[in-house]
Amino acid sequence: MIKKANTIIKKVVIRFVFTIALVLTASTTAIAQTGFGDDVDDTAAPAPIDDYVFLLAVVGIIFVLMKIRANAKYKREINSY
Repeated sequence: MIKKANTIIKKVVIRFVFTIALVLTASTTAIAQTGFGDDVDDTAAPAPIDDYVFLLAVVGIIFVLMKIRANAKYKREINSY
């Protein structure tokens, strides 16, 4: 039984490693970008994503605290049985 489980785990790990290697090597060619021509103005203003970073951080912290509280409540319910 343990040998069979080890064999399955080895197969899963090998597949995972090969999949990650494939994704990493395939994405490098997809991300590569050639330069623009001389007639293109590529100095556009950056996107204004800094405006709401503080608000997004607060929402993220609240979400994490809600998940931690729900997880603790779930564990208490399981342990009460």
